[in-house]
Amino acid sequence: ETITKGMFMRLGSVIYRVRSKYITDDQYQLAQVDELDASCLRTATFTKNGIYDITTDSYPTVSVATPVLVLDMPKFYRLRDGAEDYEKAGDITVFAPQSALTPVINATFTMPNQEGTMKTWRVVTINDESDAWALHVRHV
Repeated sequence: ETITKGMFMRLGSVIYRVRSKYITDDQYQLAQVDELDASCLRTATFTKNGIYDITTDSYPTVSVATPVLVLDMPKFYRLRDGAEDYEKAGDITVFAPQSALTPVINATFTMPNQEGTMKTWRVVTINDESDAWALHVRHV
């Protein structure tokens, strides 16, 4: 199987993210990976306004619950843009499927923290990662 930078791999019950890969002299693929925490699989609930309803003169609220992968910020290395907010203590990266939602900066959502307590998070930056959004998020 071909290994690419940024891909996720599962070995038994452990999930890894490929940081970099190399081809050895013997033509074997060697990957440097980060092991994700046992609590990396979570469900996040994103709320947004729906389509305007002319009969009620309002925007109904639509909630989307989707499975996400949560990484500590140091486990998601990439080049940064000068306009981005830099990470602060407690910031995390959340990978959400693009098929489930289209996030916006400053949007808030709920998701349990590492201890399982439901918290509200704010989207700081968004990166397109092919089939997922990489969201730099901060606890509100």
